[in-house]
Amino acid sequence: MPVTAAPPSTASYTPSTLWLFQTYTRASYRAAFGQETPVCDPTQPYKTWFDTSVAPGTNVTYQVFDSTKGALVP
Repeated sequence: MPVTAAPPSTASYTPSTLWLFQTYTRASYRAAFGQETPVCDPTQPYKTWFDTSVAPGTNVTYQVFDSTKGALVP
């Protein structure tokens, strides 16, 4: 789930200060979810998030915004 972070209190800051989702190392992912990280499949589009509300192995279709088409696509 995203977190609502307080606005930065300094005049300059790194972009990571604004991240809404927790990041994981391989070790912290294993500790949090009890399984190894998914195997990299270079044929799939780059993804920087995952949905913890869906059971592993369940197929789900999400609507995402395609900025080149200017529309939501599956």
